[in-house]
Amino acid sequence: MPPKFKTPVLIAAILIAFFGFTAAAQARDGAPALPTPAGGEPTVVDATRLAEENNNGHYMIELVGAPAAQVYADAIAAGLLNSDVTAATQDHIASLEVTQARVASEITNIGATVLYSLQRVNNSIAIIVDSPQQLEQIQRLPEVNRIYPITLHTLDNVTSVPFIGSALVWENLGYTGEDMSIGIIDTGIDYLHLGFNGTQDYANQTDPTLITDTPFPAGRVVGGTDFVGDSYNASDPANDIPMPDPDPTDCNGHGSHVAGTAAGNGVYEDIAGDYFAWTGPYNTDLYGALNALPPGAEWVIGPGVAPEADLWALKVFGCGGSTAVTSLAIEYSTDPNGDGDFSDHLDVINMSLGAAYGGQDDDSVIASDNAALIGVSVVASAGNSGDVNFITGSPGSSARTVSTASSYDSGESAIGFTFGGTTYPAIPAGFGPAITSAISDPIEVPSGAATGCSASDFTGFTAGNIALIDRGACAFTTKVLNAEAAGASAAIVTNVTTNIPISMGGNAPFPTIPSVMISGDAGDVVKAGLPGSGTIDPGNPVPLTDTLSGFSSRGPARVDDTIMMKPDIAAPGSNITSVLTGYTVGNGWEPLTISGTSMAAPHIAGTMALLRQAYPDLTPEQLKALAMNTAQSPIELWVEFPNLLVGNARAGAHRVNHINAFQADAIAYGTEMGGAVTLSYDIDPIGASDFYGYFDTGTQAQWLTIENLSGSPITFTKSVLPIVDWAGITPDFSGTITVPANSSVNIPAPVDYDSEMLYKNCDPALVTPPTAGRHCLAEENGFLILTYGGQELWVPYYVHADVHSEMYATASTVYTNGDGSATIFSDGLELDLSSLATDFYEFQTSYVTAFELVGADNNEAFSSNMSNNADLAHLGINTPGDGTAFFGINTYGEWSTPDEVEFDIYIDLDQDGIEDLILLNCSGGDDVFNVCFVDLAGLYAAPGSLLSFGDLVNVFDSEIDTRVFRNDVMFLPFDMTLYDIPAIFGSDPAFDMWVVTFSRDFTGAVDCVPSCDGSLSFTVDNYLAPDTTVPLLSPDFADPTPIPVDTVGDAQILLLHHHNPTGARAEVVNVIDGFGGGVELLLNGSFETDDNWSTFGDAVLQGIGANAFDGTRAALVGQSDAETNDLVRQTLTGLPGGAGDILRLTYYIGGQNVPGSTAMGAQVRLYSGGSPVQTANCLSSESGTFNWTQVTCEINANAAFDELELNLGWQDPTGSSLIGFDGVSVVWFDN
Repeated sequence: MPPKFKTPVLIAAILIAFFGFTAAAQARDGAPALPTPAGGEPTVVDATRLAEENNNGHYMIELVGAPAAQVYADAIAAGLLNSDVTAATQDHIASLEVTQARVASEITNIGATVLYSLQRVNNSIAIIVDSPQQLEQIQRLPEVNRIYPITLHTLDNVTSVPFIGSALVWENLGYTGEDMSIGIIDTGIDYLHLGFNGTQDYANQTDPTLITDTPFPAGRVVGGTDFVGDSYNASDPANDIPMPDPDPTDCNGHGSHVAGTAAGNGVYEDIAGDYFAWTGPYNTDLYGALNALPPGAEWVIGPGVAPEADLWALKVFGCGGSTAVTSLAIEYSTDPNGDGDFSDHLDVINMSLGAAYGGQDDDSVIASDNAALIGVSVVASAGNSGDVNFITGSPGSSARTVSTASSYDSGESAIGFTFGGTTYPAIPAGFGPAITSAISDPIEVPSGAATGCSASDFTGFTAGNIALIDRGACAFTTKVLNAEAAGASAAIVTNVTTNIPISMGGNAPFPTIPSVMISGDAGDVVKAGLPGSGTIDPGNPVPLTDTLSGFSSRGPARVDDTIMMKPDIAAPGSNITSVLTGYTVGNGWEPLTISGTSMAAPHIAGTMALLRQAYPDLTPEQLKALAMNTAQSPIELWVEFPNLLVGNARAGAHRVNHINAFQADAIAYGTEMGGAVTLSYDIDPIGASDFYGYFDTGTQAQWLTIENLSGSPITFTKSVLPIVDWAGITPDFSGTITVPANSSVNIPAPVDYDSEMLYKNCDPALVTPPTAGRHCLAEENGFLILTYGGQELWVPYYVHADVHSEMYATASTVYTNGDGSATIFSDGLELDLSSLATDFYEFQTSYVTAFELVGADNNEAFSSNMSNNADLAHLGINTPGDGTAFFGINTYGEWSTPDEVEFDIYIDLDQDGIEDLILLNCSGGDDVFNVCFVDLAGLYAAPGSLLSFGDLVNVFDSEIDTRVFRNDVMFLPFDMTLYDIPAIFGSDPAFDMWVVTFSRDFTGAVDCVPSCDGSLSFTVDNYLAPDTTVPLLSPDFADPTPIPVDTVGDAQILLLHHHNPTGARAEVVNVIDGFGGGVELLLNGSFETDDNWSTFGDAVLQGIGANAFDGTRAALVGQSDAETNDLVRQTLTGLPGGAGDILRLTYYIGGQNVPGSTAMGAQVRLYSGGSPVQTANCLSSESGTFNWTQVTCEINANAAFDELELNLGWQDPTGSSLIGFDGVSVVWFDN
């Protein structure tokens, strides 16, 4: 691949000055100055680089032609008979198989490995490639529609089941899941366990690849298969080829636990200590005082949600690691016997697995949506990655899948920690001894660092006291071990990092004293109240009912050009007790208590089975709506913050409620996102300025379907319940609507917006608010409510809005003046909501950054559908000369979050051909986007360590909104003086660099610039003014300041407009070295004095303050008269001009109420000996009311001249029309 970037010849920085011709003169506070680089010693960053994890070579080759699921759905919609639908589907599958066999042969010949093919839920072939060249060859095959990576998935009840109302459904309605089928796509199922009415015959289970040693199917597990084999691990090149066998037994345990929650039959221990499977009856008598178990018996494992449903074990994992065959199991669920007749499809599939930052170009997402078209209800976990925007995982990110968040049920509580008369929830650590009795002792903080990471921090600590330690800086076990060594009776860690307490984990050695975590808020209160004593008491629990599990992932889901609310619903997922596989333990009755959205999802899978049994004619989309509409059990963030509800982007429709679901007579769902149910609005208004006083208002509507499932008409009253409220967003949902019996209506659900009030709005329930480097996604969400007959339907809505500017440089080319400097001016609609600033984003202003353009790269051939977000379009550099460099980046597509892309800038500081460091954007998965570097030279740490000085992407923290989310521009600052390479300060201040990019939506590198084996040479010279420290500049209407450009030669300046819309954020301006022998002729082209200018008609030279383009004065022409040729004039004499000389004229023009087809602008007349020899016009084509716009013309003299007359004006001004001139320049080139 040849180099694509030209070697730069100069460094330039330009101030981007913004002007509004019609604005009132006014000054305002500017944005804060650039923060001083962090300096000091860098810290090790705990983050996984995309360059390391995105290199598995798994791809899905999608062929031309629809999958069978779509043919099936179309045939159903067309009203064909069932037999005709089946015949059409079978014929289509046969046709696809013929084509796929031919293409698979060609792929094999290219050298790639074919894994499997899909016909039902996708028309595709799964492969592993060894090189990008193989992928490029496959892309050229005529049958190939597109290529996208196979996302590797990893693994994500006695109180929880009755808590959501399952037992009432069993007892009162008789729905237990009987005759319903649930597929568990996971690690398999231990079908010998009593939890599935198994035989416990582990002694004869000698070969996990056979189903003859212990017969399968068995017990409640009626079918399934092992798609991969026990040794399979898609992340391990030595074991990434599936070795399927017919036995789906579980050698990991995860799948068995999940299956037990969804549909386990329950296990009890009798009074004699023997264990038995419970096989019914199923009713409320199984719980509490009415325990219907045999006398003296107790539950070991409670029944699952649908305890009489049939289970299918679809094993896609080995005994550990990841999988690339999720879609193959989804395909199986649609047609278990493989005959092309979908009538035997499973009713529900559960996938407690996933990959973070789920998008739409994911094979499992596509397969899930198509399986739902066939009639399979698809349920998946939302992910366990916590309160991070867009981190919710696939396949739950598919529209038709029910993505499930995790919450606490009524059986869960925290240990009470009492101090000063107030009891706070404390979460015990996952290590050390259990707390079985109260601990009451004085509280003491370390004498040294509050984090307690060193034994010396506890110097002088009083033995027998409880240590109060801050979270951070080292492992939890290290802190507690240090406290133990100092004689502490227990340790309390206060979560100063994210406030909400978590269950601490760690590695051996483990402490022998108990420890808990409390919130950061509680810790602050305790510290302020010291000295004092506290009590950790398990006998004084704090209920956690219907609070969110801290690990549950935040949405929304990434969609190509918009967003979609995810997760969909919540269910209990913390401390869930279910089946412990007997594969390794060998007993077949044991329970296991674990947490995760993996544990929440099977509660919903069982729910969907019960709903399918009750409503056999409803589609998966309708059943999903029924579950979401009736959840209505609000989830709070944490017990210490009563009534602080979690937004829908974290809790979906909130916690499932069976009692409501089985009483509903109607459902309601959005129709514009193909099965999503939710109404997701993506609003991008144009411009908002409290400085200029212009704003954008409007309405965005989506369609809402309301279905009446009853035999009588229903009148609904419409209302709105915001959870996260935003002043600039108003859902318009009021009045009533009547739906006839057994009918449906479609109604609009509009949302009004007013950009004047669309300041950055964050979810108040963010675990960590936008302070320091953390950023939030602006949103409103809540519920549209339909009330009828004492019941309600809640339809979740989600609104994201980002007001954008429409700024642009007024000229694509600017010329330097006599002092070697140039100024770029911008115009357009700006964004400024700073007067409405929140506590976090004080400055919400349209920012632009300026760099020297290193070059522009091509759009890579196969990145259009999946990885444009990492495909470089422009790269720029700005070096102020103080050792700091700023690397500006623009790509061909948007990233939803910087966490989904990685830009690795390899830097060879001493140009010896060996890179010294890799500069890159990075994050610890906390919405804090840092600038990191890989220390290849081992200057600060072991070579290859990932380090950071604490600098942030786009430099500023959340005080300033630089729109880090949903953007295609960013820049990375780096103070290279901190990386002490002497060559950068030597006589040859230069370095070599090259860039390699990665995307979560692509396997391997997306782009190499200039090439994977080439480099850019870049000279770092002090070309910029000494007081110029940063390219990040805000609009300043009162005091524009040009920044000089050192013209080693012509240059190109890359402008990044951070708040402009997609496609308009990167702009290139040419800077031409105008003084290659040129002379500026014009005097006072800024009209700051009246010298040298003559006025005619009503033209005036007048001070207009901030409205002036340059300085405070401009030439104004027009003004309510009928004069002809109002103009200003300057005459230059004594010129030794000759034929062939060039005159470059530049001026800026602005106007009010200018009619079209008006002749206005500049005219140059050349004279020789008093006689005219040439006249040239340089006119503007603007009309109406417009801000300052640059006009540039070059005039070639066709004769010798000694005098130049310049006229600025127009003909026949009328009415209230007015134009202004400013910033006039005439440069003469003597040729």
